[in-house]
Amino acid sequence: MSEHRRSPRLSRILLTMLWVVSLIASGGIGAYLASGAVVDQWVNSQASNTQSHILILRQLRSGDDDAALAQLEAQLDRDILSLLPDYYGHARVAARTRARADATLRQAKLYREDYPRREEGAAAGDARRALSGMAVDEE
Repeated sequence: MSEHRRSPRLSRILLTMLWVVSLIASGGIGAYLASGAVVDQWVNSQASNTQSHILILRQLRSGDDDAALAQLEAQLDRDILSLLPDYYGHARVAARTRARADATLRQAKLYREDYPRREEGAAAGDARRALSGMAVDEE
């Protein structure tokens, strides 16, 4: 009868060990897959940025400065919006990263004060509204 009592106890220990090993393995697999998704998103973003840079460089080299400026201004609007805390939601950002983003937004505000946007669009209007409430002298 003592063998019968040991068997369920041994089974529970083995099941617990199996559960712990599966948690560790699934965490590792999840981390691997998540890092792959992050790298994939980054490479896709870099390819898009590179295409944009090539377009702008071609416009500048062909003498189409107005088109190049329009592209850069539109890109700046999108960049401004991406630096706002509302854009990335509740994701944790390091304090030094947030400070750098805030400093960049202040620079963008000063730039927009010197060179207001000529064209209107959703991103331009959103960027203007986002920068309008920002204090520039915080540094």
